[in-house]
Amino acid sequence: MKTNYIPKTRIKIYLQKFFNKLFSPIDSPSSQLSIISSLHDDVSPSPHLLDLSITAINELKNIDLIDIASREKIEQKWVSVYPGEHYKLLGALMKTMQPKVVIEIGTFLGQASLVLKKYTPSNAVVHTFDIVKWDEFRDTCFMQSDFNDGKLVQHLDDLTTDSGFIKHKHLLMNADFIFVDALKDGIQEKIILNKLEEIQLKQNCIVMFDDIRMWTMIKIWKDIKRPKMDLTSFGHWSGTGLIDWNG
Repeated sequence: MKTNYIPKTRIKIYLQKFFNKLFSPIDSPSSQLSIISSLHDDVSPSPHLLDLSITAINELKNIDLIDIASREKIEQKWVSVYPGEHYKLLGALMKTMQPKVVIEIGTFLGQASLVLKKYTPSNAVVHTFDIVKWDEFRDTCFMQSDFNDGKLVQHLDDLTTDSGFIKHKHLLMNADFIFVDALKDGIQEKIILNKLEEIQLKQNCIVMFDDIRMWTMIKIWKDIKRPKMDLTSFGHWSGTGLIDWNG
């Protein structure tokens, strides 16, 4: 999700990429500074989260995203990349959970939205949030027809603001799955977490965070004191984490 403080954040991201490239010990298309940290003082995954993760991982082999990858206008077809990207895991989680209400925070080009829509039940609704309308992105993967059946809805609201959060509070409270793919600037995700703490999410709601191993996300992920699990090896190379919010 984009915000009004993008210019300052972009400078920080560019500087980080420069230092990452300078100090990286490996030659890789993408590499970033991270940290090795013990888990002895962290929260264990719940039995529900373990069962969900194991079942979803087993479903990965059955997830086919060729149709969505064919829509990508950029040279690299990220949806097809595995291992290293989280799109197959998203599909496997949806196929396993069969959620009715799904929320995505950060629409961008729409790859994840389309995966979520494809693998949720026919009576589910995927609500995706951004402050930029989908057709304003030059390389969008969306077509107008994706929204015509009502199963996919885009909201042009910023959930990090009080007004945006209050407006959609009840929708968040009824969500079965929340995917947070926001700015990773060390600010936005923390705000979202704090606001989710203010409401009561559904009993079995799963919250998924992208990029949890990025330098700006390490402390945020570590500070979450709820049952959680790092599924980076099966998701995004920069970090994928699941939280059993009420586990």
